[in-house]
Amino acid sequence: MPDEVMLRSKGSPFWRGQETGSLVFCLRAFSLVEVVIALGVVSFALVAMLGILPIGMGAASDAVHFTAASQIAGAIDCDLRSAPATAQIYPRQTGTNDFYLDSLGNVVLDPDAAKFRARVTITSQGGSIPASYVSILLAWPAGAAITRHSSHLEVASFLSQ
Repeated sequence: MPDEVMLRSKGSPFWRGQETGSLVFCLRAFSLVEVVIALGVVSFALVAMLGILPIGMGAASDAVHFTAASQIAGAIDCDLRSAPATAQIYPRQTGTNDFYLDSLGNVVLDPDAAKFRARVTITSQGGSIPASYVSILLAWPAGAAITRHSSHLEVASFLSQ
């Protein structure tokens, strides 16, 4: 008997055909149509997974930039609070200052070498409130214009005078 032909008893779950004595001859294999359908289903799933891979990679990259930007914004806020009003790097005078920063938050002079662009705006509240409103806006990539539609992070706080 060939290897593909298996002997099965009548109580077996693979029982097919007519009984010849107490045993049944049964062929157990996949047809070509079943194999082609299975390959089609697997290839469809694989193409769908490959299609969403760039979206996931982009989201991971955005998360890395957003995390770095939030750490840099926190460092700028901390520097503004601890530096004297006449500091050179982050002056506390009212107005808007733009800075180019590397991925660690260090100020760089060359915009092409920068990863982030920071815009620090200090607005004096005046009147009976002895504090200034501080807006720290970080955008990436550094060469892009700072708009509400670009990849950016904005932090707002108050600075005592």
